[in-house]
Order: sequence, then structure tokens, then C-alpha cells
Amino acid sequence: MRFAHFGKFAPNQSGQYETVKDLIRAERDAGYEAHFIDFDGKSNIGLKDDWLETENMDVARDCDLLFRHSLLPKKIQALGKPTIMTLHGRPESSFLLEHKKIVPVISEARKHKGPFLTFWPELVWYWEAILGRKVFYMPAPVDLNKYNPEGKKHKFKPSGKPNIVVMDMWREDVTPFNVIFAAARFLEQYAPDGRIHIYGCPENKAMLNLKRAEALGEVFGTVKGLENVYRAADFMVTPQVIATRTVREAMASGCPFVGGGGNNYTQFKHDPRDIYGYAREIGQLWESMQSHDWRRTAREMAEMDFKLNGETVRKVLDEISVSL
Repeated sequence: MRFAHFGKFAPNQSGQYETVKDLIRAERDAGYEAHFIDFDGKSNIGLKDDWLETENMDVARDCDLLFRHSLLPKKIQALGKPTIMTLHGRPESSFLLEHKKIVPVISEARKHKGPFLTFWPELVWYWEAILGRKVFYMPAPVDLNKYNPEGKKHKFKPSGKPNIVVMDMWREDVTPFNVIFAAARFLEQYAPDGRIHIYGCPENKAMLNLKRAEALGEVFGTVKGLENVYRAADFMVTPQVIATRTVREAMASGCPFVGGGGNNYTQFKHDPRDIYGYAREIGQLWESMQSHDWRRTAREMAEMDFKLNGETVRKVLDEISVSL
């Protein structure tokens, strides 16, 4: 079978793009012919990211199945090809984007006549309730070769003990705002020599100086080489409950983390809005790291949960094909 994925080419800038790239790799490993078309109002051909290259949208004419990750050109829609719409966003974020008149995510999804796909089992019921249709699930992938415990490590300036990283993007429904302050509270109480390093920070980063705690280390926007940062960090803090891109990449790199309450990928989790309780949870992880190799545990869990092999890809796609 031949597949064409329509999305936005955005290396090191978008979790959606990186997920699509990993899905294409898994499909090719499974023996499928998978193509990537960069389209966001216009088509860009010949853009390269390692082994992936954007292609002419006309390749879709000879494909058996299309994956819609963003916009789908009208001339491609007119072909009448079976099309899967992938639901990359969280339902609450999608609702807020439409409520604020930014992007009509839910309205566009309701117009779609084909199957839906999500990468997070926690979101299946949400989407089925919103759309009134069956939503298929495929495990969220991560590049276990790129994100691994071995290799180059970033040098933090200033460095601390511990070095805590915050890697989440600032979305409509979930931001790392509270976990940053929970981490600062932890450092103030238990580890005054530690530093918090923030990546993907919005432009108004001056608001996060944390002058009282004197805890701030590096602050960056979107950067390359995050695998080196994960390897160098002692641990990550995140408000996330599902296996977002940051959770998957951190675990694959052997970086343990404290997650939001209900996160099933770590033993250390708490409601981020309770910064005092979350700070205590950080303390539990930091203390237990002295006697347990949580880095190894994180990597082993990533290999078990996020290795999207050919057998899984074929099984999900066969299930979807029955519904077409």
C-alpha cells in the first residue's frame, strides 16, 4: 500500500511534525510506501530533514490512503481518496482554539467523512463523545535511536545540582507555569544549589525571573539538539498527564520526570496547581535517585510503550481499512 501524509514541515519546532515523521518511519519499516507532503496553504517540495524529504502533492494521486495532519488541498480532496484525519491536539485545547476564534478545529473535524486517529488512549472517549464517531488509536511513537541515554550531553550555564529541565510548549489548555514555580519551591527548600532550565519559553520570559528563589538557569525558545539536553538533565518536570512529545523524548533519553496527577508513565506525579505538594513530589524523586536508577527505568519503559513496530502499524491500519 502507498500512503501520503499531508502536514507542516517543522523540524525541531512542532511535536505534531515529529510524531508524523516517526509514524512515516514506522510505516516504511513495516513495508509500506509512505510519502510526506508539506502543505499549509502552499506546497513546498524538496525540504530535507535527515532521511525525510517533502514531495510533490501529485504523488497522492497514486496513493491508496491519505493522512490529513493539517490542511488538505482542495484538488486532492477532489480525488475522493480514502482519508484518515489525525487528531493531534488535546480536546480541551482544540475547544479553546475554536472558542477564541483562532482555528475552528472541532468544526473542521466534524466535516470530515473518513476515519479519525489519535495517538493517546486517554483521549479516545473524549473525541468520540465530541464527534459522535469511532476514533481509532495508534500508540504514540518516538525515535528511540535519536533519543537515547548515550551520546553528547549539553553543558548547562549556569549549572546546578540538580539540573531540572522544563520542556513543554505553552498551549491553551496546559502550560508549565505552575511546575516552574513548584520546582523553584523545591530548590528553595531542599536543594538551593539547583537550577531550572526552561526550553520552549514564550517571549515574555522576563516574567519568569524567579528572583526570590535565584533558581533560574538557561532560558530558551525553540532550539535544536534537545536529546543532548535530556541526557544532561537530572530530571524533568511537566504538567502533562498523557505521553506528549516531551514525555516520550525524555523517557527515551533516560531522563526521569515528575508528571501531572494521573500520569501513568512515572511513579512521581502530582497536581501542578498545588505547587507545595508538587515540590514534595520532586523531593521524593530526587531523594530516591540516590538509590534507584530511574534513568534506566525511564528508558526501559520508553522501549516498551513507544516502540511503534510494523506489526502494530499493520494491525491498526487493517482495522481502519475495514471501516473505509
